[in-house]
Amino acid sequence: MIQGTRMRNWLIASLVLCLVIGRDAQAARKLYLITVADTKDATIGEHAASDISSVHNAFYGSVAKSELVLVPPVKDRQATEKGLLAAINRLNPAREDAVLVYYSGHGAHQKDNQHYLVTQNSREWIGRKKVVDAMQAKGFGLVVLLTDSCYNFSTKPPAVGAPFIQPPEVTLPLYKALFFRNNGVIDVNSAKQGQVAGTYPEQGAGSIFTHALCSTLVENENNGSMAWTVLLDKVDESARTTFRQLYPDGHQVETQNGLINQREQRLTKLALSITPYTPEEGDDGGGDGPPAGNAIASVRLGLTVRNHDGAGVLVTAVAKGGPATKCLDSNDGRTYYLEAGDAITSINDVEITDINDFANEVRNSNKSMTFTAQGVGGDVHTFTTQLNPLNGGGGNPGGNQGTRFGAYIATRNGRVQVTGTVADSPSTRCLDANGQSWRLEAGDIIRAVNGQAVSTEQEFRQAVSDSPREMTLEVRGTDGKFYQFTSTLNY
Repeated sequence: MIQGTRMRNWLIASLVLCLVIGRDAQAARKLYLITVADTKDATIGEHAASDISSVHNAFYGSVAKSELVLVPPVKDRQATEKGLLAAINRLNPAREDAVLVYYSGHGAHQKDNQHYLVTQNSREWIGRKKVVDAMQAKGFGLVVLLTDSCYNFSTKPPAVGAPFIQPPEVTLPLYKALFFRNNGVIDVNSAKQGQVAGTYPEQGAGSIFTHALCSTLVENENNGSMAWTVLLDKVDESARTTFRQLYPDGHQVETQNGLINQREQRLTKLALSITPYTPEEGDDGGGDGPPAGNAIASVRLGLTVRNHDGAGVLVTAVAKGGPATKCLDSNDGRTYYLEAGDAITSINDVEITDINDFANEVRNSNKSMTFTAQGVGGDVHTFTTQLNPLNGGGGNPGGNQGTRFGAYIATRNGRVQVTGTVADSPSTRCLDANGQSWRLEAGDIIRAVNGQAVSTEQEFRQAVSDSPREMTLEVRGTDGKFYQFTSTLNY
């Protein structure tokens, strides 16, 4: 735990993915992640900040700690060509390592047919080629540039933060298959020439293509044999279906040739050339491993904990700006924030031995909760903090999605309709009576929660708030069929 408060969320338009790989194959590849966001932009800054946090969480929760290097985000006034190239030049990789630069913000094409990242109120134009060249110059074995930016400038709705996560003990098989077993060049754009990549129309719902990509990654995270071509086809189909559901009469788009009615959105495979990456002995290049320890995400406290061999439960991740970053020490009156490695040993004078004890005590606590924590260095403190409410929180007070369930919903014609889902949330892991896992998608209608009919957003949020962790749902899918699901909520 550290004195003071430390702060630690995909956009829309076109997502361009470019991989360039060297030929040397050596042992123990690491993946460097650099996120870049024009967070000072008046129209999309909030969305860009949300995007890079979502990307951070996606990889942090899927790639083993020993194989992932998180580089401090390049944002605010540092989101310039100079700032980004400096962040790349500071890296000291081995030849077999991989690097991913993810950018969220404005983008544009010039007459030279080159795509640029546009920041600082259009004062900075960052050439994609310069970014790729800089990464290659550092000697990385795998170079990935992934950008969420438009052909034309556009305003985007604010996004909602991703759920709390913890890093796995081993990298998930899909990420191994995509990033640790391939060489080649991949260049993919989220929309065809003349198209604008669409957004969900509701506030906070984000972009169609990004949701499709995140959901596809989550659904297939344990598939260690999936090829890039198969993944991209799945993403394309998901984005195309959602676009048609959201815009059945088409979407009015301003182009250089005037206003057009866009009827669909399809990705473009600009380049697709892949060869196997063969690691040396000592690096298996992937494969399954033991699952991460039993863990639970607490929306009320704003952190994730797991069981461990020592006293209490071990903190593995802390949400930005949550109650766990605003802990008042009962002895010295100073404010501390918890960090990964701290252990929570008691709550409201009740001893905590595992995550079940933790979940019960946090749920039953009043808004003001007292707890004892042991720091990484062995120091013990008793803290008081103000918990988030059960039906909201997670750094997004007042938002329209229950962070316990992770679905964006809206009231339409007396029905509760899903408009989107948070990647790797309970809404993407709904079990039917046969034990098959399903994810909700835009257009699904939630008819009942725990046997209680719901017809408004408020009724749905209250039902989720009052539900035990095991929640049942009655859903009418976009195919017109009715489904009964069970989902385990975030705490």
